[in-house]
Amino acid sequence: MATLKEYENQVKLYMTEENWTEAYKICTKILSYDPENTTFIRLSHKIENEVKKHNLKAIQYDLQQLDHFLTEHNYEEYLRKIAPLQIYVKDYPEIANKIVGAKKLLDQQYEAKRNQAFHEISEEIKQKGDSLDYQITLQKLDNLYKLDIRKSEVKNLQKTVRGSYIRQQLQLNKGLLESNRFEDIIIFLLKLKKIDPENRDVKKVIDRIKSVYQYYKIENKKDFIFKTIEEIKTLYITRKYELCLELCERVLQIDPTNAVALKFSAKASKKADRQSMKKIFTDIHENFKKFPQSKDFKEKNYIRI
Repeated sequence: MATLKEYENQVKLYMTEENWTEAYKICTKILSYDPENTTFIRLSHKIENEVKKHNLKAIQYDLQQLDHFLTEHNYEEYLRKIAPLQIYVKDYPEIANKIVGAKKLLDQQYEAKRNQAFHEISEEIKQKGDSLDYQITLQKLDNLYKLDIRKSEVKNLQKTVRGSYIRQQLQLNKGLLESNRFEDIIIFLLKLKKIDPENRDVKKVIDRIKSVYQYYKIENKKDFIFKTIEEIKTLYITRKYELCLELCERVLQIDPTNAVALKFSAKASKKADRQSMKKIFTDIHENFKKFPQSKDFKEKNYIRI
């Protein structure tokens, strides 16, 4: 087994050869058994200092090799390349300063790009006007919004573009909106409402179309309504209240404000309820008669106070 002196000589030999790793291993091994050994403590400190000097030169060289990324403003690549050096930050604070500086520059670069993207799309909206491709523009604005780029301003632009698109579509489909193709009109308006649920122009058109459609239905079903109203009156007089209510409902589906149908619906509903209750009591009475007269249930078997 080697003596301490032999281990000391071995460490010094490794140091002469600049084999710092092996030299330090021996020091660490000896100090694990003899923590107060001044010789090996001194040797380990010397090794640490030499290693630190060596690493400093290597780090400075590596940092110089990365400088061109900063010159080229390629901050993402710079940060990627410098990342492995972070383990030496404690001994070489310069690395941390370089990383912080590069991150700030990268943030500034991102901010400049975001502002540029916002500026470009704002100018495009102003210049193209009605010839703007609204679908693509709205998609671009949506991407900016998701990236948290000037959110309030992007939101205002989205509202402006949606409003312009909706006005354009309403104008282009003016013929459809003035026709009697109500199913197609409803589908068209629902699509516009999906784009901007709060758009006032769409709401106005929907209210107008509802009114026109209601009038259209009433006009087309005028004969049906007249005949049905007469039948409602007959059914009410003949006390056929349930059928009367069914026909009132049919009329009100076409014309919800029909005064006659509303009147007879209310009256027939009350009569039908009374008629129903009367039938229930009658059925109970008839069923009671059918029960056998058991002695157990005769009145004389109960005590009244």
